[in-house]
Amino acid sequence: MEDELRFPHSNAFIDLDADGNADILVTGKKAFHLWQDVGDKQVEHFRKHKSVTYPQCRNTSSCSVVGQSVFADFNLDGHLDMAFPACASLDCGKEGEEEPTIFMGPLKQLWNGEVFDKVKVIAEGWKFHVDADSSDRSTLYSSKGNVYFGLTPRAGDINLDGYPDLLIRMESKETGKAQMQVLLNVPDSSSKMGRAFLLQPEIMEGIENSTLAVFYDLYENGMEDILMVRETGEGKQFEIGAFTNKTKDSDAYFAKVIVLSGVCYHDCSGGNISVPYGTNLPGQTICYRTQRPIEETFTEIRACATQLPQTAHHSLQLPYTIFGLGMAPNFLDVMYVNVTDASSHSKGRAWPQVRLKERRSTMYILFF
Repeated sequence: MEDELRFPHSNAFIDLDADGNADILVTGKKAFHLWQDVGDKQVEHFRKHKSVTYPQCRNTSSCSVVGQSVFADFNLDGHLDMAFPACASLDCGKEGEEEPTIFMGPLKQLWNGEVFDKVKVIAEGWKFHVDADSSDRSTLYSSKGNVYFGLTPRAGDINLDGYPDLLIRMESKETGKAQMQVLLNVPDSSSKMGRAFLLQPEIMEGIENSTLAVFYDLYENGMEDILMVRETGEGKQFEIGAFTNKTKDSDAYFAKVIVLSGVCYHDCSGGNISVPYGTNLPGQTICYRTQRPIEETFTEIRACATQLPQTAHHSLQLPYTIFGLGMAPNFLDVMYVNVTDASSHSKGRAWPQVRLKERRSTMYILFF
């Protein structure tokens, strides 16, 4: 398929086929292009697998606007998923009855060439905000508008229940004002993924004209706070603000993990002191398995995340991974990591019985 790179692109370095090696996802104007890491440095390190055209927003028409992709395990099934917002019309439904649309599905579904299904976005009175140049419908964003590109979701677990939530810029249909909002990941039995997103306007209440927001652990307590950029006055003046996370489940456990390369610049021995070294590797897959109490029994929970997968515009991802574990026991049955190797075989490692410390931000530093 002949295609041009989308602007802004949403390319990613991530394990698409679940073989442990990070592959390449390229976003064009017409489709996602999947490149497999085959590990043959003598001939070709990456080989084109296939192209998957974007899904239709309506039965008879393609999406006029496709937002950037975000990667997480949204339904805690132990497999990485991808989600991206889209709009049937260029103004994302400002004048009509169009509801916000998010397409979501497991990466293995994309690898097999299947399009994603829609998940519900429960946001009455709100729509996605996008800066688009109406003179060129092939341009999904316009740099003449908001310099932070509005239709960029970011994933983070704001309530530590284990299900990643989203931050995205939305616009009130009543007032026309746009600001960053939190979409909470909630159960939905009617969805194939079993999840939906529920707008939580009270979280960002009073913070108007916010153009960008990201998750960040400000107080190193495992709870993801929100850093935001807000436009003030005319002339594109901006200021930085923050939302402090005061989640009601403050006793919930979490695991904070970073995977390092193990490359040492100088002297990493440190005598009798353990010295962290290396740089955090992009595109590596981190998973865990644990038990979670439900009523009078326990159920097994599996979840995965990927470290720094994207090279997208303003992706602004955390350099580490935070797993919210809810009211689970204070240990993980096993944590395992797959790291891309120079050969065609990934390096995998597992850590059984990982103990967690309540209300303390303990970083698990994994070297390769």
